[in-house]
Amino acid sequence: MPLPQGEFIAWCGERERYLLATDGQYVDAYDGSTKISAPSPTGSRWVQCGADGQYIVFPEEDAGRVRKFELETGKSAILATFDSRSRRIGIAFSPDMKTVASDQPLQLMAEAGHLRTISVPPAKSGQPVYKIVWSPDASKFFVAYSDTIDVLDAQGNVLKGALVAWDYESGDPAFPSCAKFAMEKTRDRDFRLQRGSCQPLSANEAQWREFLMAQTGFYKERMVDPHFEPPPDNRYLRKVVKSLYPDTHAYHHVGWTLHPRYFANLFKTKIAYEAYPEGQAEVDEMVARLRLDMKVIYDP
Repeated sequence: MPLPQGEFIAWCGERERYLLATDGQYVDAYDGSTKISAPSPTGSRWVQCGADGQYIVFPEEDAGRVRKFELETGKSAILATFDSRSRRIGIAFSPDMKTVASDQPLQLMAEAGHLRTISVPPAKSGQPVYKIVWSPDASKFFVAYSDTIDVLDAQGNVLKGALVAWDYESGDPAFPSCAKFAMEKTRDRDFRLQRGSCQPLSANEAQWREFLMAQTGFYKERMVDPHFEPPPDNRYLRKVVKSLYPDTHAYHHVGWTLHPRYFANLFKTKIAYEAYPEGQAEVDEMVARLRLDMKVIYDP
């Protein structure tokens, strides 16, 4: 089934709906190739869908309002107001829609109910917020500035001792991926693990491949090697991962750190850690403290 042409904005709830900017400006909701939204009320790229895929929330920056809009009926309500003089706001609702993080103070309206607000501070360098992304379980969120990323808990406190781990599996439950060794050697003359959809193939295989292509495109813009295949790893890490499950080849829930010495050869974007773990024991302690359901390999 052909999908409409346009800029993909986000998935919309758990019903395989999605948001698309078909004219490069206004954002509409689709179910397959069918437009399901009333005449579009917004072109904001901060737009989000409710968990049930029935409504969207978005800021009206010129008017200084945050609006909730029912997709199929066109009914709307004002959830909050903010100072519109800055002409810009960084905002993101948690996946359960119970909390909203914003870089501007919000004044909640009666229609907001028990919505909780978190104020996101500007970067130490004074740079504005570029993007806010919540974790799927709403326990934390990530704030991206022009040159740094902060991790905050659900109360808005900056987390210390966070662990940056790469893996071969998709973190999106709608598009599960598993790992397998490539049948042919890569350009560095070594076998490597690659992402692929789990067997049996999911019913939405075509959409899964589009998801993977979008992910690959994200990396391509930021990597030194134009032929790079995500995720970033090295020979040592491949060897260790392969040795963990030599018989079953079940490379699930396995991640790894990546030593900063590799960054200059991998990423165009400058990446700097506040600190890098000193060994496997420290990584294991962080995994236990963060309650991660995965094995994380230390890259020396």
